[in-house]
Amino acid sequence: MARENSGWGYDRIVGALANLGHRISDQTVGNVLKRHGIAPAPRPRQETTWKNFISVHMAVMLGIDFFTVEVLSWRGLATYYVLFSCSWNPVA
Repeated sequence: MARENSGWGYDRIVGALANLGHRISDQTVGNVLKRHGIAPAPRPRQETTWKNFISVHMAVMLGIDFFTVEVLSWRGLATYYVLFSCSWNPVA
């Protein structure tokens, strides 16, 4: 499977095997691939920039806001970055 589908990662192979009735972990798939000299699938690149995202959604976007929230957790104070957008679909 890994040789025929070089873009598949461990989880995808585990899912395909589950569809065939085989239940194994992603760690097992990784061990088998390593044993046979098959490299893991490369991680997909994230190419969407904020500028590109906003320009694509500009036609249906009513409003957008970006803000931070300070949250107290067990590990201490953490900063969360929030992008809020409200969109409208004139076709629906």
